[in-house]
Amino acid sequence: AAALLCLMALAATILLAGCRQGPAYEMTITSPSDENGPVTPGHGFFVSGDIKGNTVTSPKEHGIFVNNKSNAKGSIISNKVSKPGVNGIFVANSAKANIIKKNTVTGAKLYGVIAGNKSKINKLQNNTISVNQAKKGMGVISNTGCVISNISGNKITGKYTVGIRIIAAKKKITVTKNTITAGNPSGVWSRGISANNCSSLVITKNKITGNKTGPGIYVPSCKAKISGNKISKSTSKISR
Repeated sequence: AAALLCLMALAATILLAGCRQGPAYEMTITSPSDENGPVTPGHGFFVSGDIKGNTVTSPKEHGIFVNNKSNAKGSIISNKVSKPGVNGIFVANSAKANIIKKNTVTGAKLYGVIAGNKSKINKLQNNTISVNQAKKGMGVISNTGCVISNISGNKITGKYTVGIRIIAAKKKITVTKNTITAGNPSGVWSRGISANNCSSLVITKNKITGNKTGPGIYVPSCKAKISGNKISKSTSKISR
């Protein structure tokens, strides 16, 4: 049976935490309350199944936050997050998300999509992500002890240090058919795909451009199979 989730909207954020049963939920969030009634921190609205068709505008921190060992066995699909103060979609603290696809994250101040704190995302597919932080931002990041098993078909643009970043993954990760375009000011360093200390990594058929002061693909200390990528307007193509 699908895991049952609790949704809390606070400061224009959708927060998922494993808790109680309730209906599937779709909404436009512009403040901590709407026509469904006020949202109480720690409680809020209850959902199960897909997280679909939500619009989140200018949240103070994260647009969609999957937390506290949640298990979103359905999809996080076709949501729109604009100008999040920190991250667009954040899966954290041993949480799991099955498929995250066809979401649009615009103008993230730090990360577009992040797996952090021992969390897992099975598939990250066909999302459109823009980041607006040239010195610290990243389009997608799988942090230490986390895994995003399949990263494919995503379009990543904007100002960032790395388009897709993978750190110390102990399971196989496939990065394929993504389009990654850096738009940093002249002299500001960036990389298209960067990974380190990974046990099994496949990077194939990605289009990477615009890393004027960095390599398209950078994979030190990784067991990586790299093939069929198109890299242009970068300081170098592949660096190990």
